[in-house]
Amino acid sequence: MGKESFIGGDYIETTGGASKTYAGKNIENSSLGNQFTQNGLDSGVTYGINEEAPKISGIKEDVFLFLLFFIDEDHKGKLMISEACQTRLKNIKKLSWYEDKKYKVFSIPIQSVDEILEQIPLIIRKHSENDKKRVVIAEIGVFSHAGGDGPISYNKKVTICPEPNYKQQMLMCGWEQIDVLWSPNGKFVFYGCNTGNNGGVFNNFVENISKLSNFKDIEIWGQSTSSFPSFYPDYRVTTIARSTGSNGLGWDVGETYQVAGNAGEGSKAITYTGKDKTEEELKKFPKANNLNVYKNGALIKSSHQGVFNDHR
Repeated sequence: MGKESFIGGDYIETTGGASKTYAGKNIENSSLGNQFTQNGLDSGVTYGINEEAPKISGIKEDVFLFLLFFIDEDHKGKLMISEACQTRLKNIKKLSWYEDKKYKVFSIPIQSVDEILEQIPLIIRKHSENDKKRVVIAEIGVFSHAGGDGPISYNKKVTICPEPNYKQQMLMCGWEQIDVLWSPNGKFVFYGCNTGNNGGVFNNFVENISKLSNFKDIEIWGQSTSSFPSFYPDYRVTTIARSTGSNGLGWDVGETYQVAGNAGEGSKAITYTGKDKTEEELKKFPKANNLNVYKNGALIKSSHQGVFNDHR
């Protein structure tokens, strides 16, 4: 008696003692004569004789990584940068679907931008568990100072594809070395100043990086103007204490977001009545400028980061 089955998109038909298979050349006739074994990316699906149920073994489990890098140097704004990274980490972990076994989020200090190229394969290798799991990148974020050529370090120079005139930045030949398996809705977010500025004065870093083949179909986010600290992702709200000196005080009180804003609006962003604001109260403060989002070299939308990064 013959048997037909449709499993995981592979069509198998056996008729009497003869057999024929079709599965994009990924199924081959076993030498045992009474079973077929699927070979390919996820091998280990075995179809036995008619009386036996399919045996599923060796299918890799997905683990999704959120890799949040921040420039960890002694420079103006270092606490804004590190605290904004921590806020993003906490917001991811608070999501209703987040579970530690399947999703992993890391805050990763680096001194030079090109350390990203060293850290990513090490982290992927660790979480593949000797190739037992398939590692998928859900998000990469970079918290730093930045400009038209991307993130900036201050004390340590880049050694992989440095920008000739400013060796604390990395050229596209460095960014194109990132080799990962992206989630279909993955994103790469640059929180530093002007990384997505499309006003013509800057090089528009995120537009350029979105054209690279290793970021095909991935959303690349970048700030449309200079970035500043805020308690909220969609409005610019801060305190005098946080604005004092090169790094300020009071970063342990409330969340921190690195948001885009306009020059000359610092005084309008100061709150004198505490960090907690109602929606009506927030309207009295400057709105955060949108990040520009590029995919495959095209501007696809502009939005504040609160659409994916918000503690409320």
